[in-house]
Amino acid sequence: MSYLRSRNPRVKKSISSYFIEFIVVISAILLSAYIINSQIEQKEKDKQELLITKEKNTLKQIKIRLSSISNETEKAINQIQAYLSINRYKSPLDSLGILLKPCVSAQLLTPNLVSKELYKSLKNAEIQSELLALEYLIKQDSKLINERVLPYSESHFDFLKYQQNPKLKRIEFYPSTLDAMLSNSLTFKREILRKTKVLQENIEKALTEE
Repeated sequence: MSYLRSRNPRVKKSISSYFIEFIVVISAILLSAYIINSQIEQKEKDKQELLITKEKNTLKQIKIRLSSISNETEKAINQIQAYLSINRYKSPLDSLGILLKPCVSAQLLTPNLVSKELYKSLKNAEIQSELLALEYLIKQDSKLINERVLPYSESHFDFLKYQQNPKLKRIEFYPSTLDAMLSNSLTFKREILRKTKVLQENIEKALTEE
């Protein structure tokens, strides 16, 4: 009995030692897990910040392009209105040509607002949708100019000689025909300008919120 009693303290000490070692091991594991988790969270945070920075840069580039489109469109609108404001039935053809030349030239907007790479890098679905709608309007307007306004004008005005077909026969000029085409283009351009300004405001809002 005395022998068993003499071993009890060592047995208890041994159990305490194992328990302490167990606590140390668990603590080390938990600490390692915490450090690893913190590193993963930091990497994810850095990744998100990089994506946000990239998105902001994309939006800024698009905003610059929209500013150019807005200026071009406003100029084209003013030139069409200037042409439509005079008496086309009494004005000499040469005088009409002088007014029409900048009007037609300013309408040749680039259908593609932004590059495919820039568009694909954009993550804001709402702005993507608005860009597509705006690009569609510009394409429709460009189609009207290239397929109707320019060919008709080519038949009457000397300033378009560089585009003339040598076999093209001169036909009688009817102001109302060209007026209808330009009026349609004016409608397109006013909507293009409206959508451009709305899109610029939404981009500015997105840049502020992110």
